[in-house]
Amino acid sequence: MDFGFGTPLDGRAELKRGLHGGLQLGRQSGHGRYEVEYVRGRIRVERLTLAPLSEAVDARGHYEAVFANVYRADQLTAALDSFVGGGIGWGRVKLPQLNLGEACACFGPASKSGFAWQLRAGLAYRLTVNDRIALQYSWLNLPKPARDGEPAVQYDRRRFGALTLGYLRQF
Repeated sequence: MDFGFGTPLDGRAELKRGLHGGLQLGRQSGHGRYEVEYVRGRIRVERLTLAPLSEAVDARGHYEAVFANVYRADQLTAALDSFVGGGIGWGRVKLPQLNLGEACACFGPASKSGFAWQLRAGLAYRLTVNDRIALQYSWLNLPKPARDGEPAVQYDRRRFGALTLGYLRQF
C-alpha cells in the first residue's frame, strides 16, 4: 500500500472461500471434450492488517470468468469416467471498499480484468446413458486486483482451488 509519500506499507487482507458455481456448454468426441464455461464465485474478507494494526472485518467481493476448456476424457468402468484438462479465458475480480478502523479507508475498492486460466480434473458417474454426476477440482488463476488513486493498493495474484459437484447432460 502506498499513501503517496514514497514509502509503501505492507498490508494483508485475510480471505476465506465462498460459493463457486458455473455453467458449461460443450461437446465430446472420442477422448476429447471441448467446452465454453462461465464461472462466478464469492470471496469473503475476514481480517485486515496494516503494519501494527489488525482488525476483523466482514466484507464480500466476487470473481467471474469465461473459459474455453479442453479435456482428455476416459472411460474407467461401465459407469465411471475421468477427465483432465484446462482452459484459458478472461476473468474479473472485484473487492469492496474495506476500512481499517474508522479513520482508514485504506483498502479498495479494487478490481482487475484480464487473462485467466484454470486446470481441472474430475470423475463422472453415469446415472443413465445421457445423465452424469461429476465431482471435479479446479485450480484457478485470476487477475490480481488493484486500486488506483490514494492510497494505491496492489493485491497479490491469488491462485486457489475449487471443489465442485456438477450435473452433466448429453444431448
